[in-house]
Amino acid sequence: MCDGAVAMPMLSIVVPTLNEADRLAATLAGLRACCTARIQLIVVDGGSVDDTVGIARRFADRVICGVRGRALQMNAGAGEATGEVLWFVHADTVAPPTAGDAVLGAMGKRDAVWKYFNIHLNNKPALLHIIKHIMKLRTQITNITTNPN
Repeated sequence: MCDGAVAMPMLSIVVPTLNEADRLAATLAGLRACCTARIQLIVVDGGSVDDTVGIARRFADRVICGVRGRALQMNAGAGEATGEVLWFVHADTVAPPTAGDAVLGAMGKRDAVWKYFNIHLNNKPALLHIIKHIMKLRTQITNITTNPN
């Protein structure tokens, strides 16, 4: 590294899964492509009975099996992570093309404690779209964010 150059931290991405075979490949491929920095992709499966684990093994650096419950899975993934930055992603997420770089770019900024991406729903009932807008408003008012499932 040249004098004065600052190494970009590694990003560890943790994806909890349970029977996500129909959409996991797109999610994991998108995560691999959304960051120019080094990433560590960790999938924590909660006992899938479909091909989720097989798909995860094609894309992830680490696949952990057997833990069930989203919080338990996220904690297991965080425990295995070696990156300086953790990013938890739902298995049905399509990340924006520059999402990983945006996450890392927010690090080190004085006012950046956490960030979020807006939620976009495809082919979901109208009620979920209303809930999405309420969640966005809540996030803007309270700085609390969640993702509808």
